[in-house]
Amino acid sequence: MKKYIIFLFFSLFSSFILLSQTSNYKVTFWIHEIEDSTIYVYGSYGEKENLLLDSLQMREDGSFILEGEFRQGILLITNSFQKLFSFILDKNPVFSIEIYPHGYYEVKGCEENKHYLEYQKINKELKQLASQYEKEIRENPKLKDSLTNLIRNKNLQFSQYQFSFFEKYPNNLMTSLMGSMQNPKPNPKYFHQGKLIKSKELEYAYDIRSRYWENFDFQDQRILSTPYFYKKFKTYIDKITMQTSDSVYQAMEDFVNTATQKGDTLYSRYIIDLYLSKLPLMPFSFNENLYVQIVEKMINKGKTPWLSPSEIETHNVNIEAIKPFLPGKEFPNINNLYKIDSKYTIIYFYSSTCESCKKNIEDLFDFYNNFSKKYNANIISINVGEKTDKNPFEWTNWQIAPETLKKEYGIDIIRTPEIYILDRDKKVLNKTVIYSHIKKAIEDWENL
Repeated sequence: MKKYIIFLFFSLFSSFILLSQTSNYKVTFWIHEIEDSTIYVYGSYGEKENLLLDSLQMREDGSFILEGEFRQGILLITNSFQKLFSFILDKNPVFSIEIYPHGYYEVKGCEENKHYLEYQKINKELKQLASQYEKEIRENPKLKDSLTNLIRNKNLQFSQYQFSFFEKYPNNLMTSLMGSMQNPKPNPKYFHQGKLIKSKELEYAYDIRSRYWENFDFQDQRILSTPYFYKKFKTYIDKITMQTSDSVYQAMEDFVNTATQKGDTLYSRYIIDLYLSKLPLMPFSFNENLYVQIVEKMINKGKTPWLSPSEIETHNVNIEAIKPFLPGKEFPNINNLYKIDSKYTIIYFYSSTCESCKKNIEDLFDFYNNFSKKYNANIISINVGEKTDKNPFEWTNWQIAPETLKKEYGIDIIRTPEIYILDRDKKVLNKTVIYSHIKKAIEDWENL
């Protein structure tokens, strides 16, 4: 299975590169009163923020030139110790930006950046003013009412400016971003006197999740190269979706359908490829179950036409190795394991030379000493490394060679530690590599 995962990683890395649509740019920067002779250009792409794209050396005339193929989106200029300013790459391939002290700037050859930098300047001035007023309120509470009104008025002015900006420059990246990041408006039927009705909390959460992407402009590919798209997606998956593999899969499928329907395959392809590259390397039941569903319900249903037949085959080989050990499956009867009578059985694969196995091992001892009797749980350690005569644990310890595990029981231990939590019938409840998960998995099962 290991060779398939390595192949999978590199093939998906290549697909990310192919997915990236670039243009050739030449951008000249003039930064007054800068002491550094080197500046740095950073970008974002999906989950990756602060990607160093280039370092620029000051030329004899005092300019810095960024030249090459880059994606459209937001880029950031820094020196060695602070952020200087951001700008956008758009349809204009050649332009210049001159930055003066105190926030003044001049742009030549790119209207998009003129408007973008104007927006950034006004937004920054408002934040600085609000921060100043808040400081004055802390120092002199008597000024709170008057200064709070000033802050409110300034915010109102900025809202009016925003509305005007979005109307004037509908194609500017800032306009697209602000619209796309808007969350759906809550439906009033779920509220009473301004408070969420408790009996309708789940219905409300589902309604928000189902409409979460209604304002996002999936036709604007530039947003993928900003820090904002993936943050919104993470909120969608981590905050407003129930954290079960089934619910997360359904949320992903809804996103893919919406993104493809409203745009093309760019955003859905990015997310699917990202998860396909990560999930096979994350040995937890949650991730493995999610991976199996993506392969069976998306890849095998023709929703990933960009994947080659060999990539599809690799995914299917991977999940066939995973499926026998998903929650609910009977664990192999290693060494007459089924004769052990306990409510829970912990199967702990380790190697005596494994450094990762030694990290936080105290959590495993803590569980054994303080909770194994409470939950009627047995621990069985299986050393898959070098043979040792000494048992390092207080519980049962077996020595089984990896090739024996694979040949006789179909268990392919790629890395250690690897932990399976079994119920009384020796069916898998969970799989993890983290010792502290044992107690939590049992407690969650007890509370069902």
